[in-house]
Amino acid sequence: MVKSLLGLLLLFAVNTEAAELRDPTRPLWSPPSEAAASKPAEPLLTAVLIQPDKRLALIGEKYYQVGDTVNGARLLQIEFDHVVLSGRNGTQKLLLTPTIKTRPTAAKVTPL
Repeated sequence: MVKSLLGLLLLFAVNTEAAELRDPTRPLWSPPSEAAASKPAEPLLTAVLIQPDKRLALIGEKYYQVGDTVNGARLLQIEFDHVVLSGRNGTQKLLLTPTIKTRPTAAKVTPL
């Protein structure tokens, strides 16, 4: 009985050592390739502040207003959900929430 238990334990130890155990808390991504790392990062619109007399956009870690230069592009417009930049590569629209598409609101439903 003890020999079979030790044999089973030894077999389990060999199998787990042979197979790489993956940390379940480790992210499922791989590091970026060298080509992607050498390409400059696209500016990221993080926040928009609109007041009656001032409009600011938080791009990266710095606040900008219309007319400022962001990574070589001029900031043309600040809206509640996006900004417009104009540079060497033409006009670029940075969305505040790039993965969420805006759509018209549904008609109001009155409760019974």
